[in-house]
Amino acid sequence: MAVVDQIAAKHGTQALAQAYLEFLYTSVGQELAAKNFYRPRIVEVQLRYADQFRPIDLFTVEEVFGNWVFRRGLTRQP
Repeated sequence: MAVVDQIAAKHGTQALAQAYLEFLYTSVGQELAAKNFYRPRIVEVQLRYADQFRPIDLFTVEEVFGNWVFRRGLTRQP
């Protein structure tokens, strides 16, 4: 998830978009996501919904590819 600055600025919704993004990663936001079948990231919420989500091995872009800049091909990895 991200705030697209150009779109938010065009519509005058930057503060609202940023607040919504931050809310999504709170316990309440993660609880709401899990209730709607989105896999939560907060461990306590994950545990409450363990029967709903099969265990999977998660990874980050950094762990696999190094970083987003390298992944997008904007620069070479040393």
